[in-house]
Amino acid sequence: MSTGRFHIVFDGPAFDEHEMNVRDLAPALLAVSDIFDEINRITFDSRYKVGINVRASFKTGSFLTELGAHATEIIDFFKYNETAGAVANMMSIFGIPGVAPVGYSLLKFIRWVRRRKITRVVELAGGKVRVEIDGDAVEVERAIIELFKSQKLRKAFEDLIANTLRKNGIDTVGFGDAEAKTFISIPREEGPSFIADEPEDEPIGTSTRRAHLQLISPCFQEGNKWRFSDGSVSFHAEIRDMIFLGKVMRGEAAFAKGDILDVEMTETQALTAKGLSTERFIEHVYGQRNPIRQYRLPSLDD
Repeated sequence: MSTGRFHIVFDGPAFDEHEMNVRDLAPALLAVSDIFDEINRITFDSRYKVGINVRASFKTGSFLTELGAHATEIIDFFKYNETAGAVANMMSIFGIPGVAPVGYSLLKFIRWVRRRKITRVVELAGGKVRVEIDGDAVEVERAIIELFKSQKLRKAFEDLIANTLRKNGIDTVGFGDAEAKTFISIPREEGPSFIADEPEDEPIGTSTRRAHLQLISPCFQEGNKWRFSDGSVSFHAEIRDMIFLGKVMRGEAAFAKGDILDVEMTETQALTAKGLSTERFIEHVYGQRNPIRQYRLPSLDD
């Protein structure tokens, strides 16, 4: 099992009385565990079972947490004989000072980006990439970029630093190795640099099918969506059939709640910040019928 210890120090007048509300720092400490989990998942292919333990103490004007990280290898030991240095590597990638450096750590890289839009990423030899932002550039390990792309990891840094520094009476968040006693501090004014932007929607797929939909509520304002049901779920859909919409606007098509439309419908799915999203579009309306049911009787000619 690999182990390591490091300090996180929360500093400011909020700690002058040697106590504080646990709700103020609990999200920050839980975020540390999420960061290590993502480093383990992305950089080490979930090779280790990682745990974080906390010991805390107060000083006048600060709250010091000593975190113990431990990693146990959970797959073929003979294939991966790196467990002894696993935690040190994770701490180095995180950006804890006092351990073997990896060049640009996550902490240092996020501070460099400062929520600016990355304009170009260039592959280099030796597993490195050059990251460019409007003429400014740095070279980092590819692993840092892969981690930086993780929304979960970015949200964890936001909870740990940006959200903590928003709280009244907390001026800095500091990080240091427990043995080397070296620290780096993030002041309140740098907190916004760690706010995670929402990722762009990721298209997943598009399909088109013919369907019978029951009308729940039409909408006669341009650009608004009609509400339908397919018998199992209800949803909004934009009608793109201009011939059909022309008839509606001229009053040539009459509707009643519950009417059935025979349509060609396109469904577009994307992965968004809130999860899977589906948009529906009515490409063509083939026909319309009233849902009133009638009893079948023998023909009068029988």
